[in-house]
Amino acid sequence: MAARVAEARGLLAKLPTELLFNIYDELEPSDHFALATTCKLIYARSKPILELHRNAHRDNRVISDCSLELLVRVYRSAQASVGPKAIEAWHVRKFEIWGSRKTWDEWKSWEIGADGTVSLAAHEEPLPSPFSPHEVTDHVKEMELIFHPCHDHEIIAAAFEDGEDGYFKAMIVSMLPRLNNLVFVTPHVPNETLDWLVQMIQWSLGGDFPWPPGFNSLRKVSVGVPVLDRPELEAMSDSTSLCALLRLPSIEEIYYRNLDSSGPLESDGGWLLPLETSTVRTLVLDRIREDNIDLRGALVQTSIGLDTIVIRAQCGERLDSVNTFIEELNSSVSQRSLRQLLLYRPNRMFSDRCRNYEPSELSSMRNIRMIQLCVEDILIDCFCSLNDVCRDGSGMYDFYNQEPFGRDNDESDFLDTPPDMPEVDRETTDDDSADGTIKHDDVVTHFAKCLPPTLEVLLLWGSEDEAWYDRGDYEVNEALDDAIVSLINSRSFPNLRAIYLEQVEKQAPMPRTQISFQKAMTAAKGRGVYVRTLSNQHELIPELGFPKMPDKYDLETGPFPARDPTWTFDPFTGSWTAPGCGGCGICETCLRYYTKEAWEEFRNQN
Repeated sequence: MAARVAEARGLLAKLPTELLFNIYDELEPSDHFALATTCKLIYARSKPILELHRNAHRDNRVISDCSLELLVRVYRSAQASVGPKAIEAWHVRKFEIWGSRKTWDEWKSWEIGADGTVSLAAHEEPLPSPFSPHEVTDHVKEMELIFHPCHDHEIIAAAFEDGEDGYFKAMIVSMLPRLNNLVFVTPHVPNETLDWLVQMIQWSLGGDFPWPPGFNSLRKVSVGVPVLDRPELEAMSDSTSLCALLRLPSIEEIYYRNLDSSGPLESDGGWLLPLETSTVRTLVLDRIREDNIDLRGALVQTSIGLDTIVIRAQCGERLDSVNTFIEELNSSVSQRSLRQLLLYRPNRMFSDRCRNYEPSELSSMRNIRMIQLCVEDILIDCFCSLNDVCRDGSGMYDFYNQEPFGRDNDESDFLDTPPDMPEVDRETTDDDSADGTIKHDDVVTHFAKCLPPTLEVLLLWGSEDEAWYDRGDYEVNEALDDAIVSLINSRSFPNLRAIYLEQVEKQAPMPRTQISFQKAMTAAKGRGVYVRTLSNQHELIPELGFPKMPDKYDLETGPFPARDPTWTFDPFTGSWTAPGCGGCGICETCLRYYTKEAWEEFRNQN
């Protein structure tokens, strides 16, 4: 066998250079390197082909619609599936789309302002139409083979003839053989490319033909990556687009911003979401508006193996019944696969029986590793379990359906002070809690019981509320401090890595005289667990794998610089922030939560 291989190599090496390049003309780009490395002689004569690959990898790995000349060149390359002409398209892995052009007069480069505005180059002549009438006719016939004969030929032809670039770019997406990542930048108006993409996905679902290569290769799609300084100008995207993207055959991750799901499920693309038909593993829903509970259920139930779900509320607008996501997860196949459940800006989310969701809802999730919980939800859960109170009692329902509170700034921090809680009718009591409230030991005992044993990262927010909890002689947050010590020392949580507590500390009506969670910090150091509080923010943050919200600094073809490496990710808001004081104990921010004397005593003890 080895002798035959050597003989074949010898014969190839003896071929004239012209014949060698004729062989390259018939090979797909993925086979070029294999041929070039057959032997040293062939490698030396293949340098022109390898140089084309190097240049394409350097220049075409990430493309955008800012340059129409580049798109036309990539389109021509994608039409050629073999030979050197196919090399440019073969190296494209990411496609960033900034806007939509509707006529040939608008076929100019995009100019992107420092504030994220996108406009046509004012002093640039439009690019002449690169398509002849004969080519348009051939293309329409080709689309009949790729998709389904029922699609509207006249609409496609008109899109080409009028100079609408949306269809043109959607076709490039469908043709690129190794496209991995598709990004739609936040538009001022709906994006024509996304609309055409949705139509093409529906054609593919309705036919008996194989998926186009670009659709089959896509792993990640981001819709609405924000670049504008004024988010109120961002266009909304209807849920039909999201439903269609979930049906891409190899999709793994979707980021979707400004979801408008106000319409009924039947007319909003619900037919696209049969149970367990999507391969998506990470679903990030950013700034949901006018939420549709039925659509939420369909989104969660459609995945065959959901790993991560992230929901971020829009500041200034409440997101109601967020617990329905968790309830749907409990009845879906994803209850076994889900590892991360994060609510960014959870203070803008409300449910009819709790602030966010009941900790007991996590009981059926066998693989959950990273969660976010409200302290009040833990206390309510403890109160109800001890006093046999139904969670849909009128007092709870009235409170958790009140209007949102706090500032309306889009990137607002969590509340500095907790809201007032109503009194609850406590007719049923037990011997340990004669007045119906829960005590210190109740909290410590219940805390570990309501958390899953697979827990790795826990983020807490909210505050102790005396409507449910009687602190007695204990300090503020001391019961929670003791509960966390018990959690850290327990053998029931062998994979525990980090606990975030700074948002709990911020829920103070006035500066406190004693630094909270000192016992938890001491226990954590002994067990190698990272505990983040307001007093130890100078410590190095371990990489915990928080799902990141994309922003303008993640875009590779725009004018924005790389993100400042000193910025840190805030897992409570889902945003990147400049580094703070590190818990200096003397600045205005530090003194907002603890007195100067409290900081000095803490520093002296440590």
